[in-house]
Parts: sequence; structure tokens; C-alpha cells
Amino acid sequence: MTTVAVLGMHRSGTSALARALNRMGATLGDARDLDHNWEHTELRGINTRMLAKLGGAWDGPPALEPGWERDPRLALLGDYADTLLQPLLARSPFAWKDPRTCLTLPWWLPRLGDALVVFVYRHPEEVVGSLHARDGFGPAQGLALWELYNVAALTNARGLPVYALRYDELLREPVAACDRVRAALAQWGVALGPGADGAVELDAAKARNRSASSELSHPAATPSQRAVWQLLGTLDGAHDVFAPPSFPAPDAASTELLAAVASRRACERELHRVTHSRRELATLFARRARESVSRRKP
Repeated sequence: MTTVAVLGMHRSGTSALARALNRMGATLGDARDLDHNWEHTELRGINTRMLAKLGGAWDGPPALEPGWERDPRLALLGDYADTLLQPLLARSPFAWKDPRTCLTLPWWLPRLGDALVVFVYRHPEEVVGSLHARDGFGPAQGLALWELYNVAALTNARGLPVYALRYDELLREPVAACDRVRAALAQWGVALGPGADGAVELDAAKARNRSASSELSHPAATPSQRAVWQLLGTLDGAHDVFAPPSFPAPDAASTELLAAVASRRACERELHRVTHSRRELATLFARRARESVSRRKP
């Protein structure tokens, strides 16, 4: 049983890569379980609930201390994940993409069989622009998320077979890029079909949105984010046993910003829970009042 985990920050080409792997022969799951981004909605839901139980969300991740994956609050999610994964792993190779898995991979690894990683990264300024267009995020939050997700993905992939590529490579030469991925996976025992069959529908149309230079020059970028960008460029290609580089500690302002977002998301969830409970109580009281009036009628 083999899982090809597609890792990368949101808006970095993970959807295009997952679709290409699917067209080359990897299963993503049944069509009814996939959304338009080629994500398995139930597995993504587990990631979402996991982050929430730990006090965060995708855009304001919780601080994950060593051993977090053994948190007893996640036990029931583990049972559900095992049930979902059993038929998917039986159709190996199974390819799975959800950017949240960059953060949660240690929890999933014992459940994924023989896991391999295909990691895709994108210029941070392009990610910032895409997040602003889709979610309205400011550059500081976008850059902080870009740094956290990429560092977490590579740190969590330690010791695994990893193929790393830049999103530009997929856009510039999709067939050749997919062939290189396929060749690396074949060396690791995952047999897929030719890349030419599956690369045609990559996000080539997005090439017109590429405006960033090779450098990270955004005025909001921190020294650690610039260093991470430089390090990513040294990792392209296949790694039989991946050893992550020594990443610098993130700037304190970035960490504090994401912690504030996590706290806000937790407050929003609690407000939703309280509001939902009040509505349920109001409905219950109204029903009992109607029943009481009905009983008093002659």
C-alpha cells in the first residue's frame, strides 16, 4: 500500500500536480468524494477538524509542540481516518493532496502505508497575490503562511522519499516535469503511465499571472522568509531519504500574527457553537410550548 502525498502551500500548484498524477494512473478517490481542487473532501475535513481541536485553522495554524499527534482529542478522528483510508489504500498508488497536510503529516504517516512525497513550491510573492485575490489576506499574513507551510512540509518529510519541484517548472514544461516526477516515483516502486497523457490540463493559463522575479523583494518579507526562499531553490529533484535543510526561526512578528488569527478563529467557532445551541434551545422551548397549549385545549 503506497500513498503519494502531494505537499505544498495553498495556491502553489498542488491541485495541478494532483490532477497530473491522477491522469498518469494514481487514484485520488471516487469522483463523488472529490471537489474541484481534486481534494478528497472527507480527508480534508479531518484535517480541518484536527486543526480546530488543537486551537487553530488553516489560515491561523495552532502551535504544534513535539508529540502533538498523540493528543487524545484526536483519537476519534483517527478511527474515522482509518475507515476512509482502507479502501483508498487498497487501490494503490493513492495520491492525496490537501495543503493542510503540510502541517499534519506526522499524524497521518502511520496510516498512509509506504508514504512518498511530491513537494511543489511557488514564488512567495505570487502566493501572496493569489491569497489576496481569493481571501483578502494582507502581504504579512500571506508571507507568514507561505513560510510556515513550506517549512513544515519539508521538516515533516524528513526521512521519506521526496521529489521537489517549483510550480514554474510545471507551467513552463508540464510534460517534461511530469515525466521527471514519474521517473523518480518509478525508482521508489510506484509505476505510473507517461506524463504526456496527464499533463495537458495543468494550470498553464495561470502563466499570465506570473509577475515575480527570481528574488524575494517584497517590502513585507522578513529575513527568514528570504532565507527560506533561497533554500527551496537548492532542493529541486529527487531525494531518496530526504534531509531537510536548517531553516531559520521565523520572525516573531509573523508568529504573533498567525497566533492572533488562530485566536480569532477559535472565538468565531465558540460564537458559532453558542449561537447554534441557543437556536436549538429556542426551538425546543417553542415545541414544548405548543405541546403544552395543545394539551390544555378541551
